[in-house]
Amino acid sequence: MIFNILSLADRQVLSLLVAPIKHDLHLTDTQFGLLVGLAFAILYCLAGLPIGWLADRISRKLILWIGVTVWSLGAAISGLAQTMAHLFGGRMAVGVGEAALAPCSFSMIGGLFPRSRQSLAFGLYMTASSLGGAVALGLGGLLLGLFEKHPLVLPVFGAVAPWRGVFLAIGLPGVILAMLAWTTREPRPTPAPPPEPDTAPVKPVDFWVFVSERRGMIIRHFLGFPVLGAAVYGVSLWAPAFFGRKFGIPPQEIGPILGLSNLIMSSLVSTGAGALIDRLTARGMRDATFVVPMIQVCLGVPILFFALLTPSKELAVAAFFVGAPLYSAWGAGSMSSLQIISPAPIRGRMGALYVFMLSGVGFSLGPFLVAAVTDHVLHDEAKVGLSMLIVVAVLAPLALISLGSGRSRLREIALENDGLDAAEAALASSHQRL
Repeated sequence: MIFNILSLADRQVLSLLVAPIKHDLHLTDTQFGLLVGLAFAILYCLAGLPIGWLADRISRKLILWIGVTVWSLGAAISGLAQTMAHLFGGRMAVGVGEAALAPCSFSMIGGLFPRSRQSLAFGLYMTASSLGGAVALGLGGLLLGLFEKHPLVLPVFGAVAPWRGVFLAIGLPGVILAMLAWTTREPRPTPAPPPEPDTAPVKPVDFWVFVSERRGMIIRHFLGFPVLGAAVYGVSLWAPAFFGRKFGIPPQEIGPILGLSNLIMSSLVSTGAGALIDRLTARGMRDATFVVPMIQVCLGVPILFFALLTPSKELAVAAFFVGAPLYSAWGAGSMSSLQIISPAPIRGRMGALYVFMLSGVGFSLGPFLVAAVTDHVLHDEAKVGLSMLIVVAVLAPLALISLGSGRSRLREIALENDGLDAAEAALASSHQRL
């Protein structure tokens, strides 16, 4: 959970630094969108699958420690960038390091908690995303104001720009906190019960054969949530710029407000959604992991649209404070449904494949689409709020259609899992009695 906070802080702090980075490195909105999205997603995508393969085979503690160290150093190095290429390289390092987190966390949490409690567990884990956003926006805004009044002085570089100090202050502590990886507990593999007489041994799960056989369900999951992720990341990245350009609120002021929204609203929504999914599942709703996120989107998007369209600064801040967390804190549903879809032996690789899609579609596409609409369709930086609205208006319905079309198949898989769990429990009980 702490590592997830760090990862989101390193990732989202860029949203506060749009104006100074664009000014110092002479970038357009589109170029900045590429830095935020593509630079991060390239190695995040490419490294995710091999790291997921390793997570199913070697110590996940070691993988976590290396990953957190690499992305923390990458975030700090980003603060020393002198050109777009330098910053592009720093964000790539952040991407390859953060690619280690999801496969390890996904398989570890899935093995440590029973299925009946996994949605709450993942809800708590994904709450860290909200807390990471709070750190990035709240603490990042405070640090930006601090370094504007008291510039950070480095031995070789001398006094550095405030945005560079923010990168260093957010990134370097992660190198020390990476040691917490060695305090985590890995789930013990459950010993398989001895085979019944005259039965064939259970064959190991072949990853790509499994993906092919369950491709319809996987496609719906991997399109629904990543497309929704593109809408979420597009809005979250450009939100401070929206408030600055439309209402003149500087990043050091809007940052703590948006951080408080993440700290309070997103945390409550994420944890509450996980608990609600567990409750609905216990009552027989086998597709609750899709239904609850869909409800969140239907409730949150209209409030978000109001925030983007209202001419009142106070109403915009209040609506964004409430609406953005409602439609964006769906991590418990996405992670829990993937647990339903995936057998235990391949969960690390399935988590990595999901990260591949989430980063390739969500992290890279969302921020870039908003920037591209602003630069090449509306031709006006002041209309970034309208760009955000257009992107969400297109992507959110696509995500809902994808998830809605997968509900019946998800119910079937969940019922199949219930039967397997009951059979395994009965078999284990009979062997225990013997």
